[in-house]
Amino acid sequence: MQKRKIFYAISIVAVIISAASIFTKGFSLGVDFQGGRTYTVRYDKPVDLEAVRTNLDDIFKKTTEVKVFGASNQLRITTTYHIEETSDSADKEVLDKLNQGLSKVDASNKHEILSSQKVGPSIATDIKSRATSSAIFSIIIVAAYILIRFHKWEYSVGAAIATIHDAIILLGLFSILDGIVPFSLDIDQHFVAAILTVIAYSVNDTVVVFDRLREFVSKPNAHNEDLGDVVNHAINSTLSRTIITSLTIVFVLAVLFIFGGEVIRGFSFAILIGVIVGTYSSIILAAPSVYDLRKGKHLAEGNTAKKAEVVRP
Repeated sequence: MQKRKIFYAISIVAVIISAASIFTKGFSLGVDFQGGRTYTVRYDKPVDLEAVRTNLDDIFKKTTEVKVFGASNQLRITTTYHIEETSDSADKEVLDKLNQGLSKVDASNKHEILSSQKVGPSIATDIKSRATSSAIFSIIIVAAYILIRFHKWEYSVGAAIATIHDAIILLGLFSILDGIVPFSLDIDQHFVAAILTVIAYSVNDTVVVFDRLREFVSKPNAHNEDLGDVVNHAINSTLSRTIITSLTIVFVLAVLFIFGGEVIRGFSFAILIGVIVGTYSSIILAAPSVYDLRKGKHLAEGNTAKKAEVVRP
């Protein structure tokens, strides 16, 4: 508790950097959110990324998104060519042009299309709005649940602060690291599932700390103790449980991230980072925020008066 303002400052700086990257650099949107056709292509040998992109741009007369997908000879290609058309003939035309552009890179380096995905623009817009709504609604529901369970608005706001902190930093990392790390960090439906999972995990960890804090506050002589000491005691008494649980999940996610394959690497990375950030916020931000929101007023105040009324003859 004595060093909480240092941790507040670290979190504020991290949130500002994340927000700056979100609003300036933005994200690499998956086909779920931007619409179009995405193909996973594998060459026999490693291939020049820029050569593939240039050839496909010339063929489609549109900017084509080309990324390494796993191994250096495997690519993920997204195009918005004929995005409004969903007929079989349009699909065939796009596929023919794709094969034409891929073949021009190196005639001796054969390619194979492993998979494809198609999402129309109206569906992509609907998915994007629903994903945003689900994240906002989940935070509101969590805040309401905490308020109902603990009967004090400071708990609810503290949990909301920690949850929003986790979501912004996770989004910021996906924006900052996109194009830097050697795997895809597209924002798609898998990422939405990951961020909702992180929110749930963060809240669960926060509730454990809050439960212990409420337990200590309800003790007969709790009002005689400094609230900062009570909060410290609550955090320390749950610290080993929180860290052990988090490490267990982190170890499993690390294995999934390394050996799980390229398709789910972005998803496992999101949850891995989210669990680490969520553990940090539940220890460093949630309970200390309750202390500062109370402005020195003890959580036990008001309870002793009620108890006195009950025992009075």
